[in-house]
Amino acid sequence: MELKAIRHGKPPLRWYSGRLTLENHADRPRWLVFPYSISTPLQAEPVFTADDSPGIPFGGSGYRGEGGDVVEVRMYGSNFSAFHLAAHGRVVFERYGLEAWGPVERFEVWEVAELRVDGRPLEDWLPYPTLSGADVIVGPNVKSSNLDWNPVTHRGRKDYPAEPVQEVRAEVVRRWPVEIVGAAEQHAR
Repeated sequence: MELKAIRHGKPPLRWYSGRLTLENHADRPRWLVFPYSISTPLQAEPVFTADDSPGIPFGGSGYRGEGGDVVEVRMYGSNFSAFHLAAHGRVVFERYGLEAWGPVERFEVWEVAELRVDGRPLEDWLPYPTLSGADVIVGPNVKSSNLDWNPVTHRGRKDYPAEPVQEVRAEVVRRWPVEIVGAAEQHAR
């Protein structure tokens, strides 16, 4: 990630904004999973449990980019965001924001072969497609759309599975730290 700006909220909240490049070098689709709040690392074990709040534990955001669409899936209460990349896929966000509760210079990313909701692939569980286009650039002014909202009925979607979610398991292929290029210089100012 190449840092463009840091915007401060009520201390210690801040948002890191910059050019985020996501790549899948595998011959099959992969999920890239990272913490929603990058100052809180992903948990050690790749099993996420749903919180006790009623409703769907996921939120979906869609981005229409040059070359295709991109979907971001968040799991509420478990602090993760995930992007489903096509085989040899590449997605570039010209301006993507990451939340942090303090100064951060890097965050962990997981390459995941499968995310399974109670044994079922997440992409089959969700009522909307998750796979991103093969080569997409999301411009700096592109706004996300709420994939959990039905624009026809003006209500939340009703086509989610009825059974409550117990857990999401990630089949982690590898983990690595991603540097926020330019963050150390910004923090030194």
